[in-house]
Amino acid sequence: MLIDMHTHFLPGVDDGCETIEESLPLLNKCKLRGVDIVYLTPHVNHPNYKNTKAHLVKVYESVKSTLESTGVKTYLGSEVYLTPDLDFKDIIPLGNTSYVLIETVLDILPVYFLDMLFKLQLAGYRLILAHVERFAWLQKDINLQNYLKDHGVKFQVNYVTFLEVKRNSIIKKYLSNGWIEFVGSDAHHDGDGRVLLQKDKEIERFNKDLAMA
Repeated sequence: MLIDMHTHFLPGVDDGCETIEESLPLLNKCKLRGVDIVYLTPHVNHPNYKNTKAHLVKVYESVKSTLESTGVKTYLGSEVYLTPDLDFKDIIPLGNTSYVLIETVLDILPVYFLDMLFKLQLAGYRLILAHVERFAWLQKDINLQNYLKDHGVKFQVNYVTFLEVKRNSIIKKYLSNGWIEFVGSDAHHDGDGRVLLQKDKEIERFNKDLAMA
C-alpha cells in the first residue's frame, strides 16, 4: 500500500490547490502512480493561514466524495506551525491516528520549540517533523538531532529529496540511521517542483503506521 501523508490538495484553504478542479487532476495522477491513500494536510496556525479545525473539517466534508471519485482514499490532517500561542483545539491529527505533522521557521531554532514539543506530547500527540531537509537549524546540530530522535519525534522527508538522496548528505545520514519514518510529496500545485510518490518497494516501506481501514 502506498500512502502520501503530506499534501496540500484540500482546495481553497492555504497556498495549495485553489479549487477542486485543480485538486482532481493531482489525485488522478496519484492514482496512476500507484498511490492508494492521500492525507490532506492544510496549514494550521501558519502566519499566513489561520485555519480553524471547524472550517477545515467543513471544507473536507463538502469535497470528500468528489475527491475520492478518483479512486484514491483520502483522510484529513493538518500541518501545524508551532508558535507559543498555538490553540490546540485547531490541531487535526492525521486521520484517526494520534500523529501530528509539525513545522516551524526554517533558519533559526525557535526558543519555544522544545517546550512546544513537550506540551504536544503531554497532550497525547505523536509528532512528525515535516520536511526535515529544510531546517537549517537541525542540519548543523547533531546533539539536537539525537535529542529529537531519543524523545520520539519522527522525521518526514519530501519525496523529491528522497529521490536525490545521493546528493544530500544529511538525508543520506538520516536514512542510514533509520531516522526517516515518513515520506510525503508535500505537493501544492501541478508543476510546483515537488514530485508525487511513485509505487515501488523502496518507498512502500514508509508511512505504514498511517494505513487506515
